[in-house]
Amino acid sequence: MDWLRGTEPTVLDTAHGEGLPVMPIVALFGKKKFHDLAASAEAQQRMNDAMIREAKLHGYLGFQFDFENLNYLDRDGLSAWLHGQPMRCTKPACN
Repeated sequence: MDWLRGTEPTVLDTAHGEGLPVMPIVALFGKKKFHDLAASAEAQQRMNDAMIREAKLHGYLGFQFDFENLNYLDRDGLSAWLHGQPMRCTKPACN
């Protein structure tokens, strides 16, 4: 997936070694990309599954979302998608 770039292993190793939480940013820029995501339950599920997989693999605390330049008409899609995010991957489910 081109949106999934990963985290530098040295950063993860250092943070985990120091007991620091890691919360990467999920960034999405552009109206068309978000509109396509908001319109597709399948795409949303794939993204959710990928974030859970990455959180488990790398021990992430969670994710920050940085979605910019969205069409105001997609606000309900954004709200609905984000509403499904909290508590999706809670301990011990992610351990």
